[in-house]
Amino acid sequence: MSIGIKRQLFDKKASLSLNANNILQSEAHYGIDRNLVLYQYSYFRDYSRYISLNFSCRFGPGKTNKVHIDSGSSDEQKRTGN
Repeated sequence: MSIGIKRQLFDKKASLSLNANNILQSEAHYGIDRNLVLYQYSYFRDYSRYISLNFSCRFGPGKTNKVHIDSGSSDEQKRTGN
């Protein structure tokens, strides 16, 4: 089980998030290998928890300008009269 929370700061130009993973220490992995002479069962339980704190910030005006790329088709349409 994992849980997280995120908060916008500074008029949505920055964000702060807090995440916690494996909080109940319930993450487990099972595996069974079968062969002609071998039957193997494996079980792994991860007992590590971790918490992460992330901060991200955007600099600049925050708006991008659209760039118009001329493919040359407008010149071709003018030439043909369309």
